Amino acid sequence: MNIAENKEINAVIKFLKDAKAENIILIKTDLEKSGTDFVFVCKGTAFVHVTAIAQNLREQIKREFGILPSVFEGREHGRWILLDYTFATVHVMLQEIREYYKIEELHKSCERLEIE
Repeated sequence: MNIAENKEINAVIKFLKDAKAENIILIKTDLEKSGTDFVFVCKGTAFVHVTAIAQNLREQIKREFGILPSVFEGREHGRWILLDYTFATVHVMLQEIREYYKIEELHKSCERLEIE
């Protein structure tokens, strides 16, 4: 997966890492099947952490690129927050929610990158 020149994807990686998101996975999806080229899945350690990761990402992408997500759902519960941008969809989840829904399994045939 070549993401070296993709400014938006690299910014999302940086901002998720800055917010201490854990177990970050980037999946290169099929645009026709999933509606986006990239899907991020990451973990927050608590409700407040999930919310902080998502809010930080939203603010940083807006500041850096002037883009707001077309969808920003789940803030009221802080268990699973979805941010849908034109260039990527980002799932920020508590571990138990991630294990239950297994978003990564929906894209098991796709190329993936674990972010350290």
